[in-house]
This record gives sequence, structure tokens and C-alpha cells, in this order.
Amino acid sequence: MKNRTPELFDLIEAYLENNLSPQAKLDFEEQLAANEALKAEVEKHRMLKEVVADGESMAFREKLRSAEQEYTKSIPKERSKPVWLSWKIAAGIAALIGLGLFFLFSTNTSKDALFEQYFRPYPAEDVVRGEKSNPVQEAISYYAKGDFTKAIPELKKIIATFPQSKMQERLYLGSAYLATDQLEKAIAVFRELANTPTLNEQAKWYLALGHLKLGELETAKALLQELVVYDGIYKTDAQQLLSDF
Repeated sequence: MKNRTPELFDLIEAYLENNLSPQAKLDFEEQLAANEALKAEVEKHRMLKEVVADGESMAFREKLRSAEQEYTKSIPKERSKPVWLSWKIAAGIAALIGLGLFFLFSTNTSKDALFEQYFRPYPAEDVVRGEKSNPVQEAISYYAKGDFTKAIPELKKIIATFPQSKMQERLYLGSAYLATDQLEKAIAVFRELANTPTLNEQAKWYLALGHLKLGELETAKALLQELVVYDGIYKTDAQQLLSDF
């Protein structure tokens, strides 16, 4: 995002540490709701904090310390270890830890960036204009305008009323879940739709994007490869996304 300033980073950190005043927190959350780039930036900071605090990272440090100790034991006692060698080992450990965190963070950032690059909500059909709107028209209208928070409950009501039909609305619902980072719900919807012949291809494309965002890259790749073999409307996009992994 643009304007990635130290002041913005300080504000994000204060928000994540719950150090903002109630009014400042409310103002910041209003910005988050309206700014997808800011939301992505906050998630990057949140992920980095989790990685640094992660117990596995601490365990990794302990393994490196143990390795350094074993290396020290292997040096003959009659020869003192030069000071510069200790510093080289310490520097190597620091570099390994830094690289581990860097690649983990880069992988998370990469999958999020790819998702943002390729995800587009499934196009909504034109809302039929009439004298009176009906629940279907209202739900699709919210969806078409990108107001997914309002669209989701309306789409769920429609689907609950017509459990064996309204497949198009199910596609909208899954797409709305993806757009609002409700990934597990989105995957559940698209997995069901993948068994529907008329929507199989569309469902697999969005299913692949959902698994990509979750970091389940092998599952996403398998679905994309199926789309390439199917040779339909998503073939080119699937090929390009596979090449970007």
C-alpha cells in the first residue's frame, strides 16, 4: 500500500497491542473496514508478531544453541577457541534465525499477494428492475455493490428457503465469504458446488483461491492443474497462477 510510513506502523502496532484510546481504536477500525490495503498491512504486522512469538521459533533457537554447543565440544581442549570463531558462530545462528523468519513471513506475504492479485468476486447477474424488490434482488444488489456484510445473511436466508436450488446464490455466498476472509466457510460452499456439473469449474477456481489464502498450496495446485486439463474459461488464469507459485 502507499504511504507506508513509520507513523502508520506505530499506529498499527499500538492497535495490535491494544494501546489505543477507545476513540482512536474506533477511528482506526472504521478505516480498516473501508480500506482493504490497510487491512492487509495490519494482517502482515499481526503475522510477523505471531511468528516472532511462536513457540516453534523459540524451539528453533534452542536447536541452534544446542548445535553451537556441540560444535564447541568438538574442538580439542588443548586449543582454545578463538574469539573471532565464537562471533562467527553467533553471527551464523543469527543469520539462520533471521532467514527462517524472513522466508516464513515472505511465504505468508506471497500467498496473500497472489490471492489479492487473482481474486475477483464472481460477477453478479443484473438485478431485474421492477416495481417492488424481492429478497433475491435485494441480496444480489448488496452483493453487486460489494456490500458483502449485508449480502451474506440475505443470501443465507434465500438458500435456506430453497435448499435444493439457488445454486447461483450459493456461488455468490462462497465468493462473499472469500471477500470477507471467512475462508473455511467459503471452502465448504465451493466444495459442495464442485459436485454440481454446471458450476464445477467456477467452484474449483474459487476453491483453489481459498486454499491458497489458507496456505494449503499443494491442494490449491492440484485444483489449478485440474482446471488446466479441463481447458475451460479458467485455464489461462490457472496456468498463470501456477507459474506464479
